[in-house]
Amino acid sequence: MNPIAARGSEPGDWGRLLNAYFGAERGMEQREPALRGVLEQQGFGQK
Repeated sequence: MNPIAARGSEPGDWGRLLNAYFGAERGMEQREPALRGVLEQQGFGQK
């Protein structure tokens, strides 16, 4: 799974990758409200 974390010709850095998605104020935190909205529209949201 190392190619997933790799950037161009640089080897994979899992710490950087995980921090980019799950670190404070990062990608997944910012995307969560929009993703929850879509789930609710599709009937999968929490009630």
